[in-house]
Amino acid sequence: MQKPIVKHLQYGLCILAISLGSSSCADNGMDPAHNDNTESVSQKLYTWVPTECRAGSDCANQGVPDAIRRATIKYNIPRWFYFAEAHRESTFNAASLTGPRNCVGDSTTGFGLMQLTNPDHMGFLYPENLRAPDQSNSAWQTNMRIPYYCTQYGLCPWINMNDVTSLGCDAWNDPFANLDRYSSGYAAPMYYLLKKKNPAGTSSDDLLRQVAYYWRYGLFGPYNYPTDPYHYLSGAAPYDYDTYVAAYKTSVNNDDYNGGSWNGNVCTPPYSSQGCSSGSGTSPSSTLPTYSSTLSVNPTCLVAGSGSSSMKATFTNTNDVAYNGMLDIEVWDGTTKVDQSSQAQSTAANGTNSLTWNWAAPTSVAQPKKDYTIKFGVFSPDGATSLNWNANAGTISVSADKSQYNFECSNTQNWTFLAASPVTAVAPSANQAQFGTNSLAVVFSGTAVGVGDAMTLSGPLPTVGGTVVTFHVWVPSGSALTAVAPFVKQGAAGNWAWTDTWTAIAQLTANAWNTLTVTVPRNAVFPLDSMGVEFVTSRAYSGTAYIDAVTW
Repeated sequence: MQKPIVKHLQYGLCILAISLGSSSCADNGMDPAHNDNTESVSQKLYTWVPTECRAGSDCANQGVPDAIRRATIKYNIPRWFYFAEAHRESTFNAASLTGPRNCVGDSTTGFGLMQLTNPDHMGFLYPENLRAPDQSNSAWQTNMRIPYYCTQYGLCPWINMNDVTSLGCDAWNDPFANLDRYSSGYAAPMYYLLKKKNPAGTSSDDLLRQVAYYWRYGLFGPYNYPTDPYHYLSGAAPYDYDTYVAAYKTSVNNDDYNGGSWNGNVCTPPYSSQGCSSGSGTSPSSTLPTYSSTLSVNPTCLVAGSGSSSMKATFTNTNDVAYNGMLDIEVWDGTTKVDQSSQAQSTAANGTNSLTWNWAAPTSVAQPKKDYTIKFGVFSPDGATSLNWNANAGTISVSADKSQYNFECSNTQNWTFLAASPVTAVAPSANQAQFGTNSLAVVFSGTAVGVGDAMTLSGPLPTVGGTVVTFHVWVPSGSALTAVAPFVKQGAAGNWAWTDTWTAIAQLTANAWNTLTVTVPRNAVFPLDSMGVEFVTSRAYSGTAYIDAVTW
């Protein structure tokens, strides 16, 4: 073993001094590390330790028994659990290093008493780098499945990053700091999560056994309790958590609880080295409200510079107490937040509140479209703590095609077809697109020969004589088409006058987009009746042509 760590030995001496009758550590001229000279009045000055941690051992010299005494006061997790886990993980060696000493970025190395891992000692299942806690970080939200546990168990978040003890790169071999990081960031919140997940009546000891299990296998790993493929819980040494519990539990209970047993309550934040703080040790909801949430978005597709999408986030306070919160909806482009709507609201006990936001499409996006991610949630009133967050609530697409008729967002834009003609249907399609991602498919199904029209009778039409209308038309190779003619047609006041640009099929490029135009007569009488493209076939034919990006 490496050289002992003695920086916290004075804490153990302080405990001894009190047990011998001294009123405080000050009587001995000591300034105890971590200000831990006062223990909870409901607990004894713990004296029993395993043989491996008695006087003269590396375990004792490193301050491990003192660190465990402090942890059981601070988190109200029984000492026998810490003894069993520390024995299993490091054989009580605070300086244990099982792999290359690469502080950040090496998940194969276990650090210290509880064998924390990277980054910055996170453990098998752990919050990310705690140098800058960010509860709303989307990667952390996803990795820890905060929205899932909120929805399924009403526990959101089950870990608050601001409650987790930060641990510098070189602090891993301090057993006090190591246990703090393990306890605040894993064992205590995991206990409450498992308490929510397990059936009512599951014993507290079994919940701690599951805490030990998932520290080994990971909550999101391939195995679920009680599956134990590597015999971590009940196998032969060193895979023998159950053996260590059996060895330590009775002695610890006799020493710590006067022959009784631990009451099953684990402290919740804020953690105190003098015992559970007021309201702690009951339920995480005593310090963090919980919410469930839903989001509706309509429509989920827009055209750049046109229209808006109505987003409605609904939040239900799943507690018996009213809470204030900051409701929030955000639109993200990759890792960049582009827009946001927030509103502070108070939600009644078990009540519901909502936030509605009309998000306007941006004026332009890159061709052919831009997909934005919608995120939403509710935060503490100061916005610092996420109480419910969904980092991938949906997607809204914005097309780059700003043509008057672009047929984007699965929209025919009021185009139809001439009945009893070779054209038997029109529909939006993503098979071809001149601009954006969609066009209008013009379908021939071999039921007629002659002239068929794809047209609009009720959509926007030109209003000025001499206007040039541009159409983009895609025709397939080997078709029965003989000509294509874009047209405009006047109404009754203009004697139904018809104007087109007749284009023979030989003048068009097959399997490609062709640009065609028609000019509205200068003496045209408005409003026009219709506008569209006429298709002429020489025989019964089945196939599809496309129209896109109609502009004037």
